[in-house]
Amino acid sequence: MALQTISGFPNLTDIVGELNLTNNAALQTVTGFPKLSQIGGTLTIRDSDVLTQFDGLKSLVNIGGNLLVKSKPVLADIAGLRSGTLKLNGLGSTYDISGNPNLLYCEVLALKNTLGVASYNDRSGANLGCTACQGAVCSGTVGGTALQSGTFDGVADLKNAADLAWMKNVVNLNGALHIDSSSLPAISGLGNLTTIGGDLTITNNSTLSNVGGLSGLQNVTGNVSIQSNPALANISGFSALSGITGYLYIYNNAALANLSGLTNLGTIGGYLNIYSNGQLANLDGLLNLTSIGDYLYIYANPNLTSMLNLIKPAGKLITLGNYLTVQSNASLYTCQPDALKAVLVAQTPMWSKAYTQAGNATCTKTCYPTGLCQ
Repeated sequence: MALQTISGFPNLTDIVGELNLTNNAALQTVTGFPKLSQIGGTLTIRDSDVLTQFDGLKSLVNIGGNLLVKSKPVLADIAGLRSGTLKLNGLGSTYDISGNPNLLYCEVLALKNTLGVASYNDRSGANLGCTACQGAVCSGTVGGTALQSGTFDGVADLKNAADLAWMKNVVNLNGALHIDSSSLPAISGLGNLTTIGGDLTITNNSTLSNVGGLSGLQNVTGNVSIQSNPALANISGFSALSGITGYLYIYNNAALANLSGLTNLGTIGGYLNIYSNGQLANLDGLLNLTSIGDYLYIYANPNLTSMLNLIKPAGKLITLGNYLTVQSNASLYTCQPDALKAVLVAQTPMWSKAYTQAGNATCTKTCYPTGLCQ
């Protein structure tokens, strides 16, 4: 039976090390620890989908390390920490209460002020915003990201609707975002997210049909990998994405018909690899892509008929840092990769990397510089 409450430890007064309450999916309340006053290390309470309160910690006087209260979609108050026993200098290091969309920012601010947390130790954010606070009470308008930081530090691993819910007010994710082997039918509710400071992986999601909830995402500092999502029909949710610092890997997405969601993408710092996407018909969504820092590899997409929007004048790609391989795309005329190569060679300085073009469709008419076979 899953742990639903922690109600023991009636005589525990001191913990020399850390107290870590993490990834307890069914945990609703923490009513134990009634006499606990000292934690020598860090107190961590995070990733609990249904936790509503931890009032059992109401006797705490001192936390020697960090205070981390993170990623809880339904937590609505921190009364257990605001009972009056924690006072000035009662926290040794980082104050990070973040990713709790039902926890009022005013409460987080009030506890921070009580503890006297220095600004450089405050990593709180992405809770329930308020336009004006009077103590721990919102005297203004409740909602969104008002007044507070929208930053969340750490990796976000999204598996279910509760995980989507806690990220509701995250604007800047200082870490990776993983949506891998999840039960999600769609990515929704992440419209506030604009930057990811690590990798974005969307992998092995058997029921995921779209990524519409990422419509505000503008930049990914790491790599982007979209692979083995058999029901993913479109990636239109990436409509605001303008830059990827690392690579973009699109592999084995059986239902993906086009890349129309990438129309704002201008730069890829690493490679672009588009491999074995059975229904992919065109790369028209890449019409504003100007630069790829490493290689371009387009391989084994049997229904791909067009990469024209990569090629001038329709496209804008003029910089490729490494080799060009367009191979085994049975419906793609050879005119198109040859035309892209010609555009790259015509740039200054001249592109002079390896070029492989094989196993594509033969044009029996005339190839034009635009890539058309007519």
